[in-house]
Amino acid sequence: MFLTFHINLPICPHEFDRDIGPGPFDLEAPQYGIIRSSRPVNQWFGMSMKVRLLSVLAGAACALASCTGRPGDGREAGSDKAEWSILQSLEEHHRDYPWHALEFIEVYGYHFVCLPRDGDQKRIWIMLDPRSPPFYKQLPSGNYWLTAEQIEIIRKKANPISTVLEALGSHKRVI
Repeated sequence: MFLTFHINLPICPHEFDRDIGPGPFDLEAPQYGIIRSSRPVNQWFGMSMKVRLLSVLAGAACALASCTGRPGDGREAGSDKAEWSILQSLEEHHRDYPWHALEFIEVYGYHFVCLPRDGDQKRIWIMLDPRSPPFYKQLPSGNYWLTAEQIEIIRKKANPISTVLEALGSHKRVI
């Protein structure tokens, strides 16, 4: 990129000094010699450069911020990954223990209930208060049955979110 300057200023003795040498904002014009300036000659390097730099940084910050809180089905959310991680850890840690009764546990501020899987009585862990979608998380997969009394115990003891409460209600066994 080449910049061409056309200067039609009279030569003033205070504008340049050959003994000092080139300064940061000096402009060499063949017909006038070196012109000394206390500010940039080209506005691209002056105050507008600061404004441009701040605009670029603000734009980059907005672009990054818009990616972090993106709505969706939850598979992209960082909090969703943390919730599944906690659930997987619970399931893996208690996998070999038999189920005896409703079991409630709190881990990192999240509440869980352990239920028996239909058929083999293996443990099913359900997160009762997920904060990111999907709002129903269960590991391992499988069906389970609950009585109305068990659903009421879960509701009173752990206060699950409405989505989880509806899902638990859909597994109510009518006796």
